Amino acid sequence: MKPILFSTPMVQAILDGRKTMTRRVMKDCTQFDIEESQLLENTGYNLTHNYKMSIESVGIFSTKEKLLNWFVAKYSKYQVGDVLWVRETWQNYCLGEPNSGFIYKASPELYHWKKESVIWKPSIFMPKEACRIFLRVTNVRVERLQDITAHDVFQEGCLPLNSCSLKECSEHAFNWWINLWNSINGKGAWEENQFVFVYEFQRIEKPC
Repeated sequence: MKPILFSTPMVQAILDGRKTMTRRVMKDCTQFDIEESQLLENTGYNLTHNYKMSIESVGIFSTKEKLLNWFVAKYSKYQVGDVLWVRETWQNYCLGEPNSGFIYKASPELYHWKKESVIWKPSIFMPKEACRIFLRVTNVRVERLQDITAHDVFQEGCLPLNSCSLKECSEHAFNWWINLWNSINGKGAWEENQFVFVYEFQRIEKPC
């Protein structure tokens, strides 16, 4: 099993069954040893300046699909079939007491303290034994951030509007997604249009 971090709103979306997809920026993992134009000639696809490979490697990628599948296999943190345990904002049930059970910021109905009185522990420090949400990766692909569709945005956890036209729903979805992405990755991150790994998943019971 591998850990994965989610913000409190995204944990709530997973618990509600609204979120079955997440995007993560492709981190710089290597550098091109060839001109970008040569990569375009071999694949018909602009992979950006962030990733590089040998001329010998590029030669085997006759299509965009083969190239991107290669990146998934070689560089994706998660692969199809992987089981992920979700790290979320948490605290011990009896504040400060070890081995007392756990509470979660995404589920305020589970504790009687006012939210303001809880000193939450960041998700990055959540131990595996505190995990309550497990996911299985069902698909992985690579795409530009701005290639996301309105349908995908709703799979990312966006709440739909009531009684809206297709255009209104799409505008609502994209505005929500752009604001969310920039809030997580920094102002202007949407405009950078980076390559991302797209992970689709389904929630499962805790593995034995």
